[in-house]
Amino acid sequence: MDLDRITDVDTLRQLLRVQLRETERLKAELKQAYEQLRGKDAKKAEQLALRLAEVERQHANALKALFGPSSEKRPKGEAKNKGRNPQTGHGRKGQANLPLQDVRHVYDNLPIACGVCGGDLVEWKDQYEESEEIDFVPPKVILKRHLRQKYRCTCGACIQTAPGPQKLFPKARYSVNFALNVAVQKYAYHKPLARQVKAFEHQGLSVTSATLWDYLSTMYDLLLPAYQRLEAYVLSQPVMGIDETRWKL
Repeated sequence: MDLDRITDVDTLRQLLRVQLRETERLKAELKQAYEQLRGKDAKKAEQLALRLAEVERQHANALKALFGPSSEKRPKGEAKNKGRNPQTGHGRKGQANLPLQDVRHVYDNLPIACGVCGGDLVEWKDQYEESEEIDFVPPKVILKRHLRQKYRCTCGACIQTAPGPQKLFPKARYSVNFALNVAVQKYAYHKPLARQVKAFEHQGLSVTSATLWDYLSTMYDLLLPAYQRLEAYVLSQPVMGIDETRWKL
């Protein structure tokens, strides 16, 4: 029977009911046979389980084909790509989340002689040959000098200084951003502090792993209440998902 030629909705509904009843009957028989063989013949039971999964998959695909988006309503852009060969392999991916930086390339030695008439080439305004490349700009460690402005009254009895940056603890030498970066590198990317110390040396910074530990310890104290609230929330749930992936040390 060619279903594409059936236009009557009631006929399609009737066919669907028959299909659903037949699928449920087959699933019930497979389940019953699976329960009978599960403790007797593991190999046959496994084959029945695979057959049952295949029936359920076919059932889901049939429902999707009947009630899914109409084949006449193509997604935007599909009509434009119709007739083209599908892209295979590792094609270029759009990188809309990356910041864009324009780099203008010009000739240093001007003028340049025309290869046809020998005249001088002049700049063609707003005309470029464009291409893109993904580059890596390494992070920088810089020494910031904060200049806190002082204010005084004409009476000479009051002097006030503008507030400075927020710090993890009084007179902290390293910024909050610096400490956060150390924590992310260690706990998100599993980069040991000793290795981070060597990386900082290449950037001109001399620091010890003990100093980095001091900042991580301070961050631990600040984040402990959030951790305790999170732990209480997780333990209060009926089901917990646990990632038991191991990391080789």
